[in-house]
Amino acid sequence: MRRPGSRWIAALLGVLMLALSACRAGGRAGAPPAAFEGGGLHVEVSLPEGPARQGANALHLRVRDGRGAAVDGAKVSVGYSMAMAGMAPMGGQVAAEAMGHGEYRAPLALDMSGTWQLEVEVAGPGGSVARARGSLRTGADALRLEGDAAPVPARATETRREVRIDPARLQQIGVRFASAERAPLTRTLRASGAVVWDETRQSDVTLRVRGQAREVFAGSVGSVVRAGDPLFSLYSPELYAAQGEYLAALRTRAAGHAADAAERADAIVRAARARLRLLELAEADIDALAARGTPLEAVPIRARSSGFVVEKDLLAGGGIEPGARLFRIAQSDPIWIDAQVFESDAALLAVGQRVRVHVPGQPGVVREAAVGWILPSVDAGTRTARARIELANADLALRPGMWAEVELESELGPRLTVPASAVIYAGARRVVFVDRGEGRLEPRKVETGITTPEVVEIVSGLEPGERVVASGNFLIAAEARLESALEQW
Repeated sequence: MRRPGSRWIAALLGVLMLALSACRAGGRAGAPPAAFEGGGLHVEVSLPEGPARQGANALHLRVRDGRGAAVDGAKVSVGYSMAMAGMAPMGGQVAAEAMGHGEYRAPLALDMSGTWQLEVEVAGPGGSVARARGSLRTGADALRLEGDAAPVPARATETRREVRIDPARLQQIGVRFASAERAPLTRTLRASGAVVWDETRQSDVTLRVRGQAREVFAGSVGSVVRAGDPLFSLYSPELYAAQGEYLAALRTRAAGHAADAAERADAIVRAARARLRLLELAEADIDALAARGTPLEAVPIRARSSGFVVEKDLLAGGGIEPGARLFRIAQSDPIWIDAQVFESDAALLAVGQRVRVHVPGQPGVVREAAVGWILPSVDAGTRTARARIELANADLALRPGMWAEVELESELGPRLTVPASAVIYAGARRVVFVDRGEGRLEPRKVETGITTPEVVEIVSGLEPGERVVASGNFLIAAEARLESALEQW
């Protein structure tokens, strides 16, 4: 006799078999699988764990051949993506795990609620391939797939979606359009600089004799001297003896001799005078020596050029050695600007390049000049290149040590550009909205180059003549986000 509990056990086993059969069939009741065919393969895709949701999900794929037999050993991949204007695309590409009996499982991590685009590819062991595109919406039991006879390209880094906004609405929110145009591009470089002395118009005062300074007339750094002004007086036994030799030569010549002796006397006078010049005695002081007839114990040493004393290494009573620098004199007109340009902009520098110079202490004053020289190296500490600019400075308004602001104009030739306001910066990505007509706007990734306050160079992603949104693109991006968000309700 059969025990009553055996009927319950038999019923429970039946329910379990039905549930297992339902899982094998591809999903729960009320959620029929999506199916597509290609290459002699029949593929069913379902959501065995219920409606899709934000977070972890899994697709169940059932692969059969033309006779209905299970296909094992297939390579199954699923690509999923969601793109929103102004944001980096989300998604990924996963390889499905073989479960046996022609069934496969593909895990999906959906980062956001909404509609996700799907690309499914099943490659059978014999080389047959079935592909499909479709979509999966969070909160929905089923997914949508359509077979694709043509090869499905590799998953793109950006899924293009058109944003549709009524033309009247575009006008209402003040959207303006502009065309991508190829036109001459000028880049303005802004650099900081410093006013410095013109190194080619500096001179050092040195002597060829040993001696002692008796009196110093150029008493401090910053003193103004003119060519011929006395800098200091010098006592030197060698120079004193040279004065005496010159006077003796003059007396010998004045005594009068035969023609050949007179010629030799003239040669001795010329040699003695030349020696005094080599010992830094000025021509006027040599003439005064000849007129006076007696040597000076301390002779004046005069400036050979006009300018400012920028270095001084001499005090009254101080000893002087041959070749030692006693003074450095620099001219202040013209003067130099040393401009520091960022390493990344160094390639845009060129000799002869026109510049504008502003000095913070002189608002409203703009000086025009040109780049005269470029240092052939980059400063290792500041990572900047150095350009030298020469400026007239007759009024001495520019003083060494001042800071200056330099603007350098660089002509780059014809480039494809759009208004600077047309480009949206989304992390490392650059996006523009391309006008497709009738209120259809396509968010498109572009690669940019040189940027100015007015325009941006487009290296790739646009063709000349294509119209882009030039103003109001952030409002359009907001509309696109709202449209995408509403899909999940």
